[in-house]
Amino acid sequence: MTLIEETRMCIADAASLSNSAILFYSGGKDSVCLLDIMYPYFKRIYLVYMYLVNDLEHITKYLRYAQKKYPNVVIVRVPHFTLAVNLKYGAFTPKPIKVAKQTLSSTDKYVRAQLGCPISFYGMKMADSLARRLFLRTYENDMICRATNKYYPLSKWKQKDVYAYIKNHKLPPTINYGQGRGSGMMLDVKSLAWIRENYPKDLEKIYATFPLVRNVLIKYDYERNKAEQNGGSKAK
Repeated sequence: MTLIEETRMCIADAASLSNSAILFYSGGKDSVCLLDIMYPYFKRIYLVYMYLVNDLEHITKYLRYAQKKYPNVVIVRVPHFTLAVNLKYGAFTPKPIKVAKQTLSSTDKYVRAQLGCPISFYGMKMADSLARRLFLRTYENDMICRATNKYYPLSKWKQKDVYAYIKNHKLPPTINYGQGRGSGMMLDVKSLAWIRENYPKDLEKIYATFPLVRNVLIKYDYERNKAEQNGGSKAK
């Protein structure tokens, strides 16, 4: 059995239980690839985007594309579970903000209850990290958690498999935030520098939620300028 056949068999298993499914969608390469494989199997696919900052244009355009290309898609936006952590401990904010603790599992449970959908999909792969390999290996065929009806059809894929699928099916290039990764946005220097260069209005929205994140780019600019000056001095 080929990799794509095994993946489709996993998706078909879920489709035998429900005509709708939830896909946690970042706009990164794995979720873009998985959506394209999934869409023929379900009457409705809820694309759940978990945001740190809502309504960022560089994310919204991928959501619009998905909604246009796949008529059975419904966009759902929910706060990322790490948003609560950032606010609770005052990460990049002047002071901590009291919010309830959230996890990926609690977000999944909340979304299922709101949508009345019993099946959820994730684009995680064993090749992503040792931690993911360890927990995916505990599931049926390394792909299916029967206890929770969570599905991981790309579990056995490698990065090269995902990139090949995207290229062969002419899917749009995904966001890499300047460092070759196609996962969701984080408040790290690479993501912020990429957003500043390409979507400055999005950066202003990020500052509105996390005012102190400016310091990340201030430090980055200072260190880069210092390195350039030192390089110029050596050249002389």
